[in-house]
Formats: sequence, C-alpha cells, structure tokens
Amino acid sequence: MSLRKRNDMRIKTVVDRFFLYDKRLSWKAKGMLYFMIINTGEYSFTKKILMAHSSCRRMSVDSGLEELEKYGYLKVEDTGAISLKTTSLHTLLT
Repeated sequence: MSLRKRNDMRIKTVVDRFFLYDKRLSWKAKGMLYFMIINTGEYSFTKKILMAHSSCRRMSVDSGLEELEKYGYLKVEDTGAISLKTTSLHTLLT
C-alpha cells in the first residue's frame, strides 16, 4: 500500500492538532478523534459507525471512547450518540 497526498482543493479540512500532542491519549484514541473531527457533518457518530469504519471490535472502540471522554474530548450519551466537545474544526470551502 502506498500513501498519496490528494490535491483536491474543493473542500479542505483544517484541524487544530493540539490533541495529537496530548500524551495522555493513546494512538487509538487520537486516531478515533481525528476521524470524528474530519467527518463531522457527514455522520452522527455512534459506536456502530466507528466499528463500521475500522477493524476494531466493540471493546477496542469502547476503550478508546472511554479514554476520550475521561479527558474531556467528547461525551457518549446514554442513547449511544457521541458528541464532540472540541471546537477545533473549521471546514473551508474554496
């Protein structure tokens, strides 16, 4: 597999990367949060949605979400809905 940079300038997502340097978070939690931030507006996030987009099973998704909730990055509602608490996302239409 090779990684390529896309040059699609129609929609660009700019993310404040502060959370990537938060040493309290595992790489799993950072990846989950990044995925949710860049896809805000496309999905109403639930555990089921996160599992559908990765090879992680429920226990892995649960532990990542617990970590993010513990450090104040998101809230998992009783209904299963996930609400991001960060305002570090700006979608720019060019």
